[in-house]
Amino acid sequence: MEQKRYHFNIIDALVLVLVLALAAFVVLRVLRPGSRDPAPVEAEAISGPDASFVPNLRFECTAYGLEPALAERITREPANRIYNSYKLYDAYIVDAAIEPALTVLAGPDGQALSAEDPTKVHLRLTVEAYVDPQTLNAQIGGNFNALVGTQEVRLGKPYTLKTMTVELPTTVTQLEILGDD
Repeated sequence: MEQKRYHFNIIDALVLVLVLALAAFVVLRVLRPGSRDPAPVEAEAISGPDASFVPNLRFECTAYGLEPALAERITREPANRIYNSYKLYDAYIVDAAIEPALTVLAGPDGQALSAEDPTKVHLRLTVEAYVDPQTLNAQIGGNFNALVGTQEVRLGKPYTLKTMTVELPTTVTQLEILGDD
């Protein structure tokens, strides 16, 4: 019985070198110091507007059906600057109010009764922003929309409210231009 002998093949050697180089690259990329550190963000840059901030737009948005503990944490959150598309914008949460969520129950005689839901609340947030005046689009009847960052803000439409620490699906419930008296 004759045994097969392995002959050196240049293709095999090139594949082996390529695999080793790829493995070394991955190891160095993962283990390199500072490779997992987030970009530094100064606390004062996200905590609130400076004294020279003059907003030209105010809107309220409501997040429906939140857990009470989450709503409490959000109202105490110091990082209130609006963030989207990987940028901080001149828009700030200036007020947050927790409102009870109502649920409908059947009464003893079959009539619908409203009661507070102990497991859910609504969170109403007021945002003030400076937006480019050209993005304030007036329409017939005084209705308008605006762009805060890359997100469109329109009355009655969904708005994803984002800060550096919170992202909430909300609905815009009030919208007004400031400074046009």
